[in-house]
Amino acid sequence: MERMKRLGVVVSAQFQPYAGAASMVRRWGKERTERALPMRELLDHGLIVSGGSDWPGAPNNPFVNIYYYVTRTTRDMGPIGVKQRISRQEALRVETLNNAYLTFEEEIKGSIEPRKLADFVILSDDVLTIPEEKILTIHPLATYVGGREVYAKAAGGF
Repeated sequence: MERMKRLGVVVSAQFQPYAGAASMVRRWGKERTERALPMRELLDHGLIVSGGSDWPGAPNNPFVNIYYYVTRTTRDMGPIGVKQRISRQEALRVETLNNAYLTFEEEIKGSIEPRKLADFVILSDDVLTIPEEKILTIHPLATYVGGREVYAKAAGGF
């Protein structure tokens, strides 16, 4: 990881253990699977980590990624690799500003700031305060691109 940092490597992290932990344990063993996707270590080494899903092979819902990064709870085996948990704030950065950085667009998107595109969502719940087990239930009520509403939940949205 030190070498990666020196070389300026940006990590695109996928969340395969969330849905595939059991098969990973069978193939790699539990100890190696515990270190799969070492988010805490990557961030602690000062690496820029972005998040993704390899969609359409996995869900394209970023709250699945955030849930996994924060809890390390898998769909089929419960928590695995809990030493690699990261904070909600770190998970949000991974899924927003760091993704923009990965595509060389951090100056125009990834955060809400003056002179950036006004792309944002209004969510059903606050990802920073909702109980961890409810993160997976968060959904968009409205989506704005360039400051214009392009989606609103049916029946009044919010």
